[in-house]
Amino acid sequence: MSLQVCPNCRVVVRRGDRCVNCSLEFKNGSSTGLSASSGDEGLLFADPRMNLEIRRRSAGYLSIASPGDKVDVLALVKDPDDSSNLQGIQVRTRIRLADNKGWIITGSVKFKQLRNLRRNDNLKSLKVESRLRPSLEKILSESGAGSPRAGGQVSGNSQTGTGVLVGFVDFGMDFMHRNFRHDDGTTRIIALWDQTGAANRKSPFGYGRLYRKNEIDQAIKTSGDDVNTAYNKLGYEPTPDTSYQIGAHGTYVADVAAGNGKGSGCPGLAPEAEIIFVESASCSGAKSIGNSFSGSARLADAVRFIFDEADSQNKPCVVNISLGTNAGAHDGTSLVEMALDSLVKEKPGRAVVIAAGNNGQKGLQASGKVTKCGKVELQWEMKVGDPTLNEMEIWYESEECLEVEIVAPDGYSHGRTPGGKFNFYDEGRGRWIWVANRKKDPLNGKNQIYIQFPPGLPGTWKIVLHGNKAGDVDFNSWIERDEVGQSRFVSGIVGYKVDKGCTLSSIACGELSIVVGMSDGEQSSNGPTVDGRVKPEMISPGATVLAAHSRTLVRRHRISGTSVSAPAVTGVIALMLSKRSGEGSLPTIEELRTALIERGIKQQPGGVRLSVAGALKRI
Repeated sequence: MSLQVCPNCRVVVRRGDRCVNCSLEFKNGSSTGLSASSGDEGLLFADPRMNLEIRRRSAGYLSIASPGDKVDVLALVKDPDDSSNLQGIQVRTRIRLADNKGWIITGSVKFKQLRNLRRNDNLKSLKVESRLRPSLEKILSESGAGSPRAGGQVSGNSQTGTGVLVGFVDFGMDFMHRNFRHDDGTTRIIALWDQTGAANRKSPFGYGRLYRKNEIDQAIKTSGDDVNTAYNKLGYEPTPDTSYQIGAHGTYVADVAAGNGKGSGCPGLAPEAEIIFVESASCSGAKSIGNSFSGSARLADAVRFIFDEADSQNKPCVVNISLGTNAGAHDGTSLVEMALDSLVKEKPGRAVVIAAGNNGQKGLQASGKVTKCGKVELQWEMKVGDPTLNEMEIWYESEECLEVEIVAPDGYSHGRTPGGKFNFYDEGRGRWIWVANRKKDPLNGKNQIYIQFPPGLPGTWKIVLHGNKAGDVDFNSWIERDEVGQSRFVSGIVGYKVDKGCTLSSIACGELSIVVGMSDGEQSSNGPTVDGRVKPEMISPGATVLAAHSRTLVRRHRISGTSVSAPAVTGVIALMLSKRSGEGSLPTIEELRTALIERGIKQQPGGVRLSVAGALKRI
């Protein structure tokens, strides 16, 4: 049987002119599919996601993450201006690492030039960007901020966030909601960068569409209170909420941190702060998949843009990121985490707050030990009717690689993949499986196993890790998040354990980012990081929080998760920055972290409970 993988829905189908699952018309008719192969041939990049991208493009498919002929990348380089050794990379963002450890850059590169890029000494690490997903009264009272009163202020607290910029990298900002407008109806948003929009002459880094305050004000003024007219006039519209997804996730998040209550009657923590919003995208000129994906390279661009805007106005700034992903090393060594750490260290008066994630009870993390020449069988349960890809990463330290074996629910073994090898498995049953077993990641020196399954393979699969002669090997493994049809590890199996530990979002393990979990829900992700650091640093309420509801002008809606716990801390940091700015000095990121953690209310496990009074007193 001749098979191919649909580039749209990723389902393995018979070769033909149209996908029988999603009806996509194939441009090349019955042209090439992803062929089964094994060995080292074509393994040009150690990064398995980059290697998979090369395979997809070589087979004639567009990428969901980076459509067209370009691929978005993050790279660690010695010299970002050495164009002779960055052939083909269109550099967007340059972020210098401390102690002369190099530069992190973001950019795009034509697919055909990827092979040449690998053959130079300037590149220390090259990664295709990874996808990220979105992750008041109660918050006000439990944090000690007081209770709301008429006029949109919070009693018991003299700070309002004036003179501070609060940035959000998220999805769906309803600029029409009155909680983000002044008394005269004008917007509090000084810049809205829609990374998914068609580029204009003001577009940061040459992509997306940038809207300034005057443009937003004009759209508001000429539309009255007709939200649809305002969206059409501006050319930006937050995706409507549905029963399947929260389209205006960023509206809820921004209201908790910086809403002023002019519409709802309940302000957020920093009601007089100014707002910058970045509608995040996974690729240039394309709406994020289901409006719930972002890209790590685009995230770095967004935070760079927000801090640059703050610098241009000589104002302190805190950025909220209520997005995350689950796969990764969870030790703070990813390029995007190092980039965020470097950005907040560039100067005082900056901070980045990240939601811990909501994976504490989902069975997405497993850890164990493979004994010398022994084996461990990780059991991976996939649901019937799951329409999504399923991904797993396994990280460990060892001089010798483990071997990985894939065993189907019916007991059929697809064989072993030794260290330094990759395999496509396609036995004619629709079992298109990608396995990469790589040695020593250049960023942390650890070994990595990456596995990707297509949709439509239900049942309990076994991922068998075979030990080597070098000795016992401790490992950690993570299943990637899904919006629907989430797969999971089967618990209670000898050889590994599934618990709440080390379930943080993989971008929430940096050294200097301030990570926030929930104080009132079991779903919150937990630390520590793989290298033993305490995360999350803070906890805040996040269960059934009422926040601004998009498209309603004045109403609120209930939302739960660490996505709304994080902006509570973001708002408090805005108050801290406002206080210090008024005193003529700005705190470093280390001072901000110390003030929050040392003056919070101790509560274990999970972190330190947010205390507004304590933080403001300490800073």
